[in-house]
Amino acid sequence: MLTLLTLVAFTATAAALAIAIAIPQGSGEIIPIVPADITVWYYAAGGWPNDDSMCLDHVANGTLTAGVCCCLDYPGVGVWQSPSNGCSLTVYEGTSVCGADATSTTVTNIPAGDSQICIDTDVNAGLKASGVWACS
Repeated sequence: MLTLLTLVAFTATAAALAIAIAIPQGSGEIIPIVPADITVWYYAAGGWPNDDSMCLDHVANGTLTAGVCCCLDYPGVGVWQSPSNGCSLTVYEGTSVCGADATSTTVTNIPAGDSQICIDTDVNAGLKASGVWACS
């Protein structure tokens, strides 16, 4: 009798395991709510912060990764708004490494939307700038 009970218990366990395996399982990957990367447009002629009419001479594209310092080599950076999240670009003028040695630091808040915001990096006449993009 004990053998029959063991066989029934084993069969029930095997059936439960087969059902669990048959149910689609998630990958375990965490899907971010906000994008980790953003494509930006660089302009030879910078503009005033939040004034996209000043970004006229598009010269290159690039990618900014959230939370990662990036050297900004052009006077103007065109950042596209996230449709559902507010973001910001912190520009460190006078340094290419985002730090306390910056001559000034400017945070431009970028509200949710679908337009490009032009940010003046103050990279003119050989000056350096760097930036960190963040979204919440």
